[in-house]
Amino acid sequence: MGSIRALAVQLIVASLFVVPAKAQTEAEFIAAFAGAWQTFEPSLGEEGTCRLTLNEEPSDAHYALSVEACAAPISQAETWGIVENQLAVLDDNGEILLRLGGNQTRMTGDTATGDAVIFERADVAKQAFSPDALRAGACLYLGYTASCAATGDLAAPRAVDEGEMAAVAVMVNLNARREARPDAAVVDVIPRNTCVSVGQCLEASDGRWCQVRIADANGWIRQQTVRAGRWPVLTYRSGC
Repeated sequence: MGSIRALAVQLIVASLFVVPAKAQTEAEFIAAFAGAWQTFEPSLGEEGTCRLTLNEEPSDAHYALSVEACAAPISQAETWGIVENQLAVLDDNGEILLRLGGNQTRMTGDTATGDAVIFERADVAKQAFSPDALRAGACLYLGYTASCAATGDLAAPRAVDEGEMAAVAVMVNLNARREARPDAAVVDVIPRNTCVSVGQCLEASDGRWCQVRIADANGWIRQQTVRAGRWPVLTYRSGC
């Protein structure tokens, strides 16, 4: 797990923000990314959704922010700003707690300890299928088959033996992306019926994303997608 996280840090800190062509000055950049951001990852929130509100008001050398229902180290955040072309969230000593890159609807990055994070605009609703939806009779298709997933198919990947990495069975030809974002560059395509090891997994508005390593490529795979703009599909499930 440690090696996967270290690799994720190298991938994420290399990314730059995708901002409008006109947003070249610091003031325009700050205005573009100010506002409320949230994460759906349970481990990052003490009481549910962890939220950061990035304000435009200057605070020392950076800008003010507020924190709501976040676990450490994010709970220690005091300011935010631009550091080495990335959005950085800092504590009261000026130490960087988070480095983030992405676009104006989703940012991905890592904490100072190397844990990956996903933050999305606070008005984004969680659209992924849930066990409750499956119990109510909705069909989340297993890959590109006519079979529906069971609630157990949505379980988070877990290692069978202590010290080993978790593995997932890929059921479609699946894009592995450089970041946990649908618009991130594709680093490899995993063929269907492939068993792959995964590292850290995170919850987002569009479902679970997990880190993978395929040959010399490292990336993120999304567990749920939509076929033909209509049919919800489970792209992989825990275990092989």
